[in-house]
Formats: sequence, structure tokens, C-alpha cells
Amino acid sequence: MCPVKGLEDYVKVMKSEGVDLSVGYLFRPMSNSGIILEEPLKYNAIHDRLKYYLATLGLDEGETPHSLRVGCALTMVHVLPGAATSSSEVMRHVGCFTDESVQYYTWVGLLKDSELECIQ
Repeated sequence: MCPVKGLEDYVKVMKSEGVDLSVGYLFRPMSNSGIILEEPLKYNAIHDRLKYYLATLGLDEGETPHSLRVGCALTMVHVLPGAATSSSEVMRHVGCFTDESVQYYTWVGLLKDSELECIQ
């Protein structure tokens, strides 16, 4: 499954449900009655769902959803300039507890010092 196609489909579904993804959290939990909540999706919910899908497909090799946290932090800082105006905003959104964690997750030193160019 292409993750880009999956994300595009997710955005379409959320839009059809009347959820404005331009504000708040990208991924949100759903109540038992099917209402999409204005809350962050908790790590254990993501972990349990990922493990369920991988086990069902017979593909579980110990993966965790940790890369989602890294990807979200990188996106907020490097791909969507202005999505976060401070480390504390990234900390709150991604679930980091220290500024050092934000620096680690966003690879600030590595990307600043890198001579590699992004492929557009």
C-alpha cells in the first residue's frame, strides 16, 4: 500500500465527515458511538492497531509506530514551515517531553550540516 495514497484517502474521508484537518490534530480518535473527537490519538491506540494489522497479515517483525512520531516532527519543522513556531509546539503535538527530544526527532544538526539536497 502506498502511504501517500493512504493519506490522501484518509484526508478525503475526513473531509466527507466534515472534519477540518487544517486545524488541530491530523489523526484523531473516534468515540465508541462513532464521533470523531478533537483530541490527539494516543500512542497505545496506534500501537495496538498497528500490531493487530501486522499480526493479521502475518507480517509482525517487531515494528512499532515510533516512526510516525519522527515523521510528524520532521514534517512540522522542515516540510510545513510555520506549522510549529516553537519547540514547545512540536513537543505538545508530537508528545516529546524535552527540547532535546525535539532536536533529536527533527535532526536539526544533521540537516543543517548536510550537503544533501532534497529531491523535489
